[in-house]
Amino acid sequence: MKLSKEYYISGDNVKLHKKTKHAECYIKDYGDWKSGMIFIGKQSKPVWYYKLRSVEELEKEFEERNERLESWEEIKRARKEEKKNAVLDVEVGDLFCSSWGYEQTNVDFYQCVKKNAKSFVVRAIGGRSTDSSDYPHGMADHVIAVKDSFLEDSPEILKHGFGMDYGYLSKTTENEKHYRSWYA
Repeated sequence: MKLSKEYYISGDNVKLHKKTKHAECYIKDYGDWKSGMIFIGKQSKPVWYYKLRSVEELEKEFEERNERLESWEEIKRARKEEKKNAVLDVEVGDLFCSSWGYEQTNVDFYQCVKKNAKSFVVRAIGGRSTDSSDYPHGMADHVIAVKDSFLEDSPEILKHGFGMDYGYLSKTTENEKHYRSWYA
């Protein structure tokens, strides 16, 4: 037997009480007492399933969960809009840094070479150590991007956002220092 939504809501004693865009709540009548169930989205099991002291208890729980879901949807919409606008702020010639690594800190630099309304294209560029930035242990320094120093045979990478295979792209300048380390 598979515990699906249909399993929980089947039977003559189960009635849909309320439904919104994100959730549904049901009341199961056992005669002397009732239980309430709340399902969110396409989930097959209820996120809330309890014996009710009153129907108001179910309604309060349902309203609170629905408000949190609406709030979360608004946050997701705002983040999506923010990402979209961030791509619009990119200009040809902008420099980016991507820092990644586990036992060492790798730093890669990129430069925007093309842009349209929804995406941009970057190519890898070189970086250089800043003067007297070496650490005493000899396994770290600071690096800066060198504009227009495209790496030989570096492919163009189409970007719709700022995620990379390793790390994320962040805007930088020719003077901004980035920590880099290596393992001897």
